[in-house]
Amino acid sequence: MKLERYLTGILISIFILGGTSIATPSKHINIQFGRKILNSSDWKPLEEQTEIGGDFDIKIKNSNTYFVFGLLKSGKSETETDDFFGTAKLTLTTKEIRLGLRKYYSGSDTFNLLYGGGITLGNVDLKFKWNSFEDSVSKFGLGYYLEVAPTFKLSEGIHAGIKFDYSSFNITSNSTTTSGGGFHYALFTGVNF
Repeated sequence: MKLERYLTGILISIFILGGTSIATPSKHINIQFGRKILNSSDWKPLEEQTEIGGDFDIKIKNSNTYFVFGLLKSGKSETETDDFFGTAKLTLTTKEIRLGLRKYYSGSDTFNLLYGGGITLGNVDLKFKWNSFEDSVSKFGLGYYLEVAPTFKLSEGIHAGIKFDYSSFNITSNSTTTSGGGFHYALFTGVNF
């Protein structure tokens, strides 16, 4: 909880105070591939997941701030087989729909730093299958996300980078509240115009 407050304070301060603004394109489209790490006490052994996603941002008129819309999906499955009990499979999938604000700052023509944050609508889908028996739970929660990414210009209109995100949202099932957010890191690439 202290880390969340610390990171939130830093990003809000930088966002408000700003930095060296650069001339940036009016739109960016990105795709990403990486990992999401959930709270291990809630989700072990499914806490480290493969994640894919993407986002689109558009510059707000007369501003150096961008409105961003993003989608992320992560998941992992574990299967155990026993000669007596048979096969059991547990699958955990999380999805996030994000709306937020983003800024770009730079010290050179080839390097940008993007950062921002906003709200996330998260979904956690847990499926259990044991032989022919199946059960599933799907819950939604509203929370927030923070992001930062060093971005490198590969050529005119094409960029790539490494993105670090933190998201926080809770779900409640059978009177138990569980975190569905986590730490995200990914390689991304995209186009700008």
